[in-house]
Amino acid sequence: MKTAPYHCTQSLLYVVVRKGWYSFLQHLSAFEGYRGYYNAAYAANALAALDAAERLPDAQARYANTEVHRTELIALGKDCMAHWQSLKRYTATSFAADTCQARYDEAGAKYYIKARNNNWKAIQSMNVSAANFIATHLAVLLAGNNMPATFGAAYAATSAAFAAKFQQFIASEEQAYNDTVAKATANNEVYNTLITMFKDGQELFKKTEGIRRQFVFDKVLAMLKNQPVPTTENQQQL
Repeated sequence: MKTAPYHCTQSLLYVVVRKGWYSFLQHLSAFEGYRGYYNAAYAANALAALDAAERLPDAQARYANTEVHRTELIALGKDCMAHWQSLKRYTATSFAADTCQARYDEAGAKYYIKARNNNWKAIQSMNVSAANFIATHLAVLLAGNNMPATFGAAYAATSAAFAAKFQQFIASEEQAYNDTVAKATANNEVYNTLITMFKDGQELFKKTEGIRRQFVFDKVLAMLKNQPVPTTENQQQL
């Protein structure tokens, strides 16, 4: 993702841009004589692009679904780990003690260690290993009513719920990233269009400092922030 060419918050960018185009309209006749495409409609289009960029979701809105899915993933992951711990107990009472560690590993014990830290891939791998283990050793696990006959299906349902939620989480992250790129692109285009006009304004009013300052990004920004006007201007605005 490209670095933003402006050096202020997004909110301030919008205010500076809006103020810049209002200044343009105040001196429209001068701009009309400088470039053929400068007219009221040009400013209206620039302001419409600004409004469109501003309406695009902010960071909180873009990542809201991701945060919700993450919260739900944590809960579902805990359910999966609880089922795995139950499977471990059933395994402990189904196999000889000196073989249990190998069986735990077969059932996904090494993934479980990482799963405790909300490692989604590890939880998925743990669930797959557990499902394979149950299918392979079902008769041994069920012998003597050791493991409930419904346990495998219950674990599978929890595992499926986790897998589905994980896919939603990934999709929401991808969407949030794409929305972030779209927002950044729109903001940059709004800024670049303004700066082109500002440079023309600086040339048009180079002998009238009181007006010229209305077309220098840093000076408009400083005024809006109620800060001292910079004594040196960013070369990007010259």
